[in-house]
Formats: sequence, structure tokens, C-alpha cells
Amino acid sequence: MSHPPDDHTLVYQIANGDQDALAALAQRYHQALGRYLMYLLGGSAVDIEDILQEVYLAVWRGASSYRGDAQVRTWLFHIAHNCALNARLSTARRPLGRAEPLDEVTATVPSPEDAITSAVDLAAALAALAHKHRVVVELVARQGFSIEEAAQILAIPSGTVRSRLTYARRALLQRLGKEPIHE
Repeated sequence: MSHPPDDHTLVYQIANGDQDALAALAQRYHQALGRYLMYLLGGSAVDIEDILQEVYLAVWRGASSYRGDAQVRTWLFHIAHNCALNARLSTARRPLGRAEPLDEVTATVPSPEDAITSAVDLAAALAALAHKHRVVVELVARQGFSIEEAAQILAIPSGTVRSRLTYARRALLQRLGKEPIHE
């Protein structure tokens, strides 16, 4: 029984014209990329699928230039981020950065009603953040990227990601009526 190829191997195979490798990489990341694009752009599932096809086309065309400086996942999200920006610039009807409700509430609460209220409050607090702050929260907190990976995706310094996260955390705490933690 052989193991499926790792991401770097798939990119190498894509660079050599292997369409099956592209399909395997797309299948591996399709859901996560779709959620990220939905977060950035809102819109319909059809619109997101169209942008995902642009992402996969960019991967197909750019696989030979992938240098391995970043993890493949980081590289893919960077491509998706750029495709989302291009879609936003070319189509004024797409709202960017519409906050989606969170999938789950992380704090333990005494009742389901309280959990719903907390999720709604958090979603509203996230929606009140500027796009540049929401996107770093999305990449680091929800997608699980490191500070350095988020910086690569957004093409900004890691210190900028850190400062945006700090600002977002403080703004969320204030908006939720909790005192910010002073460090």
C-alpha cells in the first residue's frame, strides 16, 4: 500500500504537466480554499467555484516557478488571496470581507441560547473590524496559519500581522464588553 504523494511532490508533478496531480492537490485543499474565499468575498457558491477554478489555473501555470520557500498550503492561499483581490477589483458587486457566522462557540456556556447569543455577538464584533484586521484573524485563528505564513499569504511583514492581530484582539474584547488584557 503506497502513501499519497506529499504536497511538494504534487507541485513538482503539476510542473511536469500531470493533470492528475493538480486534481489531487485541488481535492486536498478545495474545501479550505473555498471557505477562505467565501470569507473574503461572500457571494454565491457558484462565484466561489469560478474563483477556485482561477486559483487552480494559476497553480497549473505557476507550478514550475514554485521555489519551495513557503509550504505548499501557504503558496495556495497566497494565490487564492490574489485571485480574490483580482475578483474584487474587477467586479464591484462582490462585497469583500463580509463576516460569516462562526461554526462553533469556543467558550463553555450554560445554555444553547447563550451559545447562539455569544456566536452572534462575536460575528458582529468581527464584522465591525476593518478588513485588514479580519483577514489576519481568519488566516491565523480560523485557518491555522502561523504568523509567518499569514505574512507570506498577504505579502506583508510578519510584524504587521502581529500588530494587526493585537489590534483585532483588543478591539474584539472591547466590542464584546470585556476588558482588554494589559501585557
